[in-house]
Amino acid sequence: MNILFLGGVFYGKMKDEVIENSKQYIQYAADKLQWNIINGLEANGGNITILNMPFVGVYPVSYKSMYVNPYKFSHNGISDDVSVGFMNLRLVHKIFKYSSLSRQLKKCLSTLQKRNQLPDAIIIYSVDSVFLNVAKLAKHLYPSINICLVAPDLPEYMNLNDKQSLLGKITKKVDLFLIDKSLKIVDSFVLITEHMAAALNAGTRPYTIVEGMVPLNTHESELKEEKQDKVKTILYTGTLTKKYGIMHLLSAFSLIENQDYRLVICGSGEAEPEVKAACISDSRVAYRGLLSPEEIAVMQKQATVLVNPRQNDNGFTKYSFPSKIMEYLLSGTATVAYKLSGMPNEYDDYIFYIEGDSPKHMADKLVQVCEMDQKERSDFAGRAKNFVLNNKNNIVQSEKILNMLRHNN
Repeated sequence: MNILFLGGVFYGKMKDEVIENSKQYIQYAADKLQWNIINGLEANGGNITILNMPFVGVYPVSYKSMYVNPYKFSHNGISDDVSVGFMNLRLVHKIFKYSSLSRQLKKCLSTLQKRNQLPDAIIIYSVDSVFLNVAKLAKHLYPSINICLVAPDLPEYMNLNDKQSLLGKITKKVDLFLIDKSLKIVDSFVLITEHMAAALNAGTRPYTIVEGMVPLNTHESELKEEKQDKVKTILYTGTLTKKYGIMHLLSAFSLIENQDYRLVICGSGEAEPEVKAACISDSRVAYRGLLSPEEIAVMQKQATVLVNPRQNDNGFTKYSFPSKIMEYLLSGTATVAYKLSGMPNEYDDYIFYIEGDSPKHMADKLVQVCEMDQKERSDFAGRAKNFVLNNKNNIVQSEKILNMLRHNN
């Protein structure tokens, strides 16, 4: 099956440019999931061409450069992939994005048609107004192409910072209106949770649930060997957004009196000042900032427990399966988290759930897991790692997507 993947990956020099120019959060999780999908589709026989527009913040608020450069690349040595360039100026960046991307789409489809490789499907990553309107153009030019939307998040629940400006709120409402109008051209969906189907008005259109995936690499089959250590390290890696529970975590840790405990936080976001203040008031708290995925992976394997403090007290949690849960389970380190409405029951045997909403409940669960017999904790985490490697790897999960496309093409 020929597939055009319309997304926002990082590759080669493009990745270096994004890292150099980003002032705030870098979309590492989205990049990882996209590559897992692409590699998984190819492992199942898909023929993938990438049409790309990297996910970056806008100039001058969160990106240093006004212009994002174009790149030509080949992700597998055979494909002719293109990452379009665009003017990234706040307020008007979407106009430039659409202009650049639609122009490149026409060229890409024309070239593929001449090679007898016209896509059977276009897979769009993210519920994005620009991507959806570009797909609408493709559907107009080639009505037989199946438009498949991968929805890792609902747009109304993205950017949940408390300090969003009035202009930002207005812009978001306009964007949501454009998205709602464009969703009609979607033929099939890949959803993170079952609840998303109704929210996106999928109706009778086919969809499959893929809450996440991990790469099937041979080195990942090795289980963690936990060393006996008096110091207990609790690690959080992710966005420092207050609605994701970072303040709740800081409150919970302050209730742990044992001086042999450490709380290490990695990431960036609105709560960064509060995290830095906690480091000053409590020497056991350490803030490492925004690190690369490779550095994060090492830290996750070295920690005593990993924590996701996001509580099940907001409407958006039923549309959410945090990507860090997959990362945490894959690390082979015990995971402590709340059971969110969007999390399937099959994960219940592999996560230490926090029972209760108060900081004391979280603190008690963290201490309980940290003070467990070392082998018991390691064995639990090892079973969790094997679960995601065997059942949630990118080949198994991407096969669901291909099967849906084949049956509805």
